[in-house]
Amino acid sequence: LKIESRAFGTDHPRCAETMHQLGLCYLKQGRHDKALFQLQRSLEIKMKPGCQNRGQTPLDIAKTEEYIAVIYQEQGHLSKALEMFKSVVETKKKAYNDDDMAYDMAATYNNMAVVYQKLGNEQRAREMGTKAHNIFLKTLGPDHPFTKQTSR
Repeated sequence: LKIESRAFGTDHPRCAETMHQLGLCYLKQGRHDKALFQLQRSLEIKMKPGCQNRGQTPLDIAKTEEYIAVIYQEQGHLSKALEMFKSVVETKKKAYNDDDMAYDMAATYNNMAVVYQKLGNEQRAREMGTKAHNIFLKTLGPDHPFTKQTSR
């Protein structure tokens, strides 16, 4: 990261990707605060105007947002997690023409269902779970474990 920062500047997409990868390493180690710091720095760079013209796509942004949401969820910051998951959905909609066909959109809806359930909003949890199930069914078929898991 130090070398990339010196070579390209701290706001370069290569630095953002390295920060993203560092965040994932910290996450795997259970060091959530450090992971969150790196992922938030990465997201800040990815969201800057012109960054998408330098190799960043809406899906690059969405994957960073999604990991941030997961960390919030694991830390028990459910409202923050839900807001970030909503942002992930909006970001992914920019990348996909038809969100019913986007397999990873279903994973986000499923994560939202879990958060809504933990917040005690069973109706929204069911709605998100149904969305996830329908997309998994359409993209993966009825016998896939993800489809079966979301049918409960």
